[in-house]
Amino acid sequence: MRAAERLHFGAAADDLHVTQQALSKRVRRLEDALAVQLFVRGPHRVAMTPAGQRFLPRAREILAAADSAVREVGASSRALRVDVLDDRLGSAALLGRVAAADPDLRVEVSMRRSLAAAMAAIERGEIDAALGRVCGVGRPWPVTLDQRVVRLEPLAVLVGIDHPMARREALTPADLTRVGVWVPDPGSAAEWGSYLSCLASHFGFGLRSVPPAASLADLVALIHASRTEVTLIGADMPLPGSTGLRAVPLVDPTPVYPWSLVWPRHPHPLAGALLPRLLAAGGPSPRPARPTIWLPEQDRAAATRVRGGSQDNSPITVDF
Repeated sequence: MRAAERLHFGAAADDLHVTQQALSKRVRRLEDALAVQLFVRGPHRVAMTPAGQRFLPRAREILAAADSAVREVGASSRALRVDVLDDRLGSAALLGRVAAADPDLRVEVSMRRSLAAAMAAIERGEIDAALGRVCGVGRPWPVTLDQRVVRLEPLAVLVGIDHPMARREALTPADLTRVGVWVPDPGSAAEWGSYLSCLASHFGFGLRSVPPAASLADLVALIHASRTEVTLIGADMPLPGSTGLRAVPLVDPTPVYPWSLVWPRHPHPLAGALLPRLLAAGGPSPRPARPTIWLPEQDRAAATRVRGGSQDNSPITVDF
């Protein structure tokens, strides 16, 4: 199905998190079983044959019927599939705390790097829920999806231990105007880039892109190599003790990153159990209206915006 939608085996394989070779073999086996050619493969593009075009609508109907049957009789027997975007992020740490506290809550984790990609996967039925920032995803919000803010994660300044700022107990956003901030992964989620742009514009500091940090080790190497640069991370992001870096809290005000749980209007049976557990693990206490916390206005509005025909006006909470 993905190959037919994308008409590019490489892109479809990326979406499905398999190799292009593995996807090509699956398509070839299907063609052999049907005794027809479904795709015309060229050096730069893929096109569907007339037989493939006739087969596609029926295949969609069969898959939809199968998905419906699974939801009706077997959904509760499998793990809840939740996308956390990246295992380095606070979303993974939050879900990990919830799963560890409740072994009966069976969770299967995936990482699609952006909420926009995860939302598309929810709509296709590939996953059951996702964690991410619902603003800045680069597409209109679907009426078929609901969301609820479950965690406001404080940000911290990440510096090398030899950096002058590493000796401070805390920093303010105003301190960043003197140094600017590295953005070590320009290919990262659009919603993170949008948040950083709002933050930098509001407090008047600069952003500079550097080559992508594919791993924590790459990020550590970038910071160590410069000795003068700083970057921002979520305070929930785990850092090994031997990295030679320090995460310095941001205060007066503390910028917080909003993590929402996103799920379809007809959710997996375990999704109802996951939401209150995430809310509890995300932490009660101070409301974001207080002046010591900063959150983009669009995120405040999104917290009570109608989603999928329902509205939730309960206050966002954050735990430091």
